Amino acid sequence: MIWTVQDCRYLEASPALEMEKYSKVFSNAALYWILRERITRSSVLKAVYKALRPSGTFVSEMGGAGQVAEVHTALLSAIVHQGMNIQQARNASSWFVVEKTQLEYRPSELTTEREGRFQGWVKLMGAQFFEVLPAQKRKVAVKEVCDNLETVISHEEDSSRRLLGYVQLRVLTGKP
Repeated sequence: MIWTVQDCRYLEASPALEMEKYSKVFSNAALYWILRERITRSSVLKAVYKALRPSGTFVSEMGGAGQVAEVHTALLSAIVHQGMNIQQARNASSWFVVEKTQLEYRPSELTTEREGRFQGWVKLMGAQFFEVLPAQKRKVAVKEVCDNLETVISHEEDSSRRLLGYVQLRVLTGKP
């Protein structure tokens, strides 16, 4: 077995695709990040198609329309409260939305560990939003997002549980 490491946003230009064809291509939550840039979306999907043998299968799972909408709302709000206008906040979002598809709503529990709770998750998932702010305002914005989410994702019956509204998009396609 041969492994190569490369930036999948530019997979279509890879010489490895000329050498090997695959019966299956699988992506679990990676396409969500790879397809952030509009300019590379088409080339990534073309490369997946090119990588498949005839009758090959492509399976993908990633966030879909409505994925953690409460987090998206809190991120936009915090950026605006730190002095950016709403359009600048929207432009900071690299999250794209898939429309007209069948989705599965799957609430997911965040860790209750003391160290990061969901602050680390917010920093990771909201990184592109926070990058538009001056460095000295980022910590305040992260705290605002966490404070807003605490109210929305905590459950009355068990205040230690924190559920985010994950919406999963599963795609199974085949190459003729």
